[in-house]
Amino acid sequence: MAKILCIDDEADIRNLLVEELEEEGHEVSSAINGKAGLAHILQHNPDLVLCDVSMPVMNGYELLKELRTNYPAFSNTAFIFLSANANMKDIIAGLSLGADDYMTKPVNLELLTTKINSVLRQVTRMNDQYENDLNEVIAEREHVQDALMLTEQELKNANQVKSDFINCMNHELRTPLNHIIGFAEILAMDKTPALSPEQKEYVDHILSGGKRLSYLVNEILNLSELDIAQFDLFLETTNLSDVIKDSVDASKSLAVQHNVTVQNEIEAKAPLSVMADRSRLKQALFNLLSNAFKFNNDGGTVTLSAEETADHFVRVSVQDTGVGIHKDKQQSVFALFDRSGADPLLAQDGMGIGLTVTRHLIERMQGRVGLESEVGVGSTFWIELQLAHS
Repeated sequence: MAKILCIDDEADIRNLLVEELEEEGHEVSSAINGKAGLAHILQHNPDLVLCDVSMPVMNGYELLKELRTNYPAFSNTAFIFLSANANMKDIIAGLSLGADDYMTKPVNLELLTTKINSVLRQVTRMNDQYENDLNEVIAEREHVQDALMLTEQELKNANQVKSDFINCMNHELRTPLNHIIGFAEILAMDKTPALSPEQKEYVDHILSGGKRLSYLVNEILNLSELDIAQFDLFLETTNLSDVIKDSVDASKSLAVQHNVTVQNEIEAKAPLSVMADRSRLKQALFNLLSNAFKFNNDGGTVTLSAEETADHFVRVSVQDTGVGIHKDKQQSVFALFDRSGADPLLAQDGMGIGLTVTRHLIERMQGRVGLESEVGVGSTFWIELQLAHS
């Protein structure tokens, strides 16, 4: 038996769905529009949502976008659209928002039941896979703890095995992804013959998905390299303003993509020098800027500032005007794969790895990381590095 929520502004359709699904043995609730449906989802956490598209107050697309964007705890809630609109553009729009399926009205109840069972099986498999993956991560961490008790040579041998695996994955994962992205770009640019609007939209979806997967693969491999200490750090006197300018320049396309304005207040300050590895510091700052862009509001602002601390460190702050993070979740955002519970930070475009990498890098440079945040106002992530003259 599954908990199912039916959202439709037409009472006859709601009642029919409730009656039929209850006969199938499910626990069924209903709501009259997207706003009421969202409140029900947050309170009762159904296994699956059947939702009309055209409704007053909040339509189905607005509901799903709100749910997938701002409530990551419900990112795996199964969602099926039921609509009288049957054209391909509407179907693609619904699936692109994260729907599991799209059916047209009038609904064939036998087909609907079959699809519901299929989607619920997929959700069960996903939950099982997530649990298996989590157990594998826990087992791997336990293995690393045990490895600390080995002799130095045994530890080197274990690290070499990991290194070989990462090198292999580096090729095996990136090569096919580069092929997918490369050929999709060729299709997008080829004008002989020109793609139809629908074909261009499909190619854009391939490019978007391929680039997102490539980004995730790079993050995972970067974290794996950090985990086995494959890299050397070269701490030197580093001009902070120069590194920050390079990081801002490298992330300009992301700022444009998310319609965010960058205010670099550090440029106007007297030059500050810190002890850091220049390339790794740039990587850490890029991660913080990327998060500030992704989880900002449309038309928002990201402000960079720097100040000396009483204990001879320099604190670099990256302040956004985004959604903010609940106070009880702030201590865990730098943890591996953390998505901050019901907070939207790290709930999209990534697996929560970038902040973990940043913490590893800064702490390897004898620095510190932290954040301050207020829900609905924004977040300030900061790093602290030792002054070069200390």
